Amino acid sequence: MTRGDEVKRLRRERPKDHVVRWSFGIFALLLGAAWLSGEFEVGTIDWERRWENCQRFLEKAQPFPVQQQPDASWTTKGRLVWEWIGGQWQTHGREAFVYTLGLSVVAIVLAGMGSLLSLPVASRQLTAASPWLPGVVGSRWWPWVGRGARFLLILARSIPEYMIAFFLVVSLGYNAWPAVLALAIHNAGILGRLGSELVDNQPRNVPGTLRELGAGRRQVYFLGSVPSLFSRFLVFFFYRWETCVRDATVLGMLGIPTLGYYLLEARAKDHLDSMLFFVLMGSVAVMMGDLVSTVVRWRLRKGEA
Repeated sequence: MTRGDEVKRLRRERPKDHVVRWSFGIFALLLGAAWLSGEFEVGTIDWERRWENCQRFLEKAQPFPVQQQPDASWTTKGRLVWEWIGGQWQTHGREAFVYTLGLSVVAIVLAGMGSLLSLPVASRQLTAASPWLPGVVGSRWWPWVGRGARFLLILARSIPEYMIAFFLVVSLGYNAWPAVLALAIHNAGILGRLGSELVDNQPRNVPGTLRELGAGRRQVYFLGSVPSLFSRFLVFFFYRWETCVRDATVLGMLGIPTLGYYLLEARAKDHLDSMLFFVLMGSVAVMMGDLVSTVVRWRLRKGEA
């Protein structure tokens, strides 16, 4: 038998997951139905007008001093750009940048603390009638506590941060706290769920041994789960911090003075150059968060190796 025939035989004999195939088929049908509904007609787009808008954007997105001197040399334009960046940074850029990063740090710290507190009562294993001791009759009300905690975590992460902050602004005003609490609540739900799954999927040897020695739920969690799973939890923690930096920028559009606030203000004044500046500042903030997160996760993986 040739190698090609062997490959064909293995393909015929490989396990086939019909659920995946049906899922792809249903998705394709839904995509076709959405396209045929008429909401995505390409022929109705005025391409000439769209091109004019693009040209206008490219012209007005240039720094204002460069717009005033279109015939200047590249050296002069470079100097004008750096002076303009410095002016933007001194006016609102530095304040909004620091405010955005600080807001995201406070929010993710509160989210991490909240998730560590909610995690034990959201874990299926820790809230079982008799955790890690199958066949032993235990308390019947702990499983209901776990169901209630998991429901609250689902609720916290299912409501977008923007909506939570929108309602909090009504009662707390236009300051940092609506954004901080909105990000903290949403990310506490996500981290609590991810952390509880870590506990549920951890090897049985350590918690099982502690239970056989007479340890309670609290002792099993703090002595058997937290030490062995904390580094993996930190990976999720820093990943969510990256998203907090990005979302803190967006929440500024509610009137909270982050980068998004000044971006929206520039858009209202039709200052597309300032608008582009704050967009790029938001990207820099997210990349800084990603860099810190990458370094920490690399160190954690290196320590586990």
